[in-house]
Amino acid sequence: MYEYERNRRDKPKCCKDCEYYQPRWKYRFCFFVRCPYKLKDTTFRRTPLKKEYFPQKEVVRMSDV
Repeated sequence: MYEYERNRRDKPKCCKDCEYYQPRWKYRFCFFVRCPYKLKDTTFRRTPLKKEYFPQKEVVRMSDV
């Protein structure tokens, strides 16, 4: 994983305010394995979500390509 430069002033107060927060992922709630702001020790959920969200497939007409 990459280390990103960040301002300490921009540190979110909680995970839900973070730009990397992923509420619909089944096993993790963050884009990173380790929190880049060090808010929590782990980004894995204690209990996985019952369903994982997948966006609908996009239909593309081949004549338009």
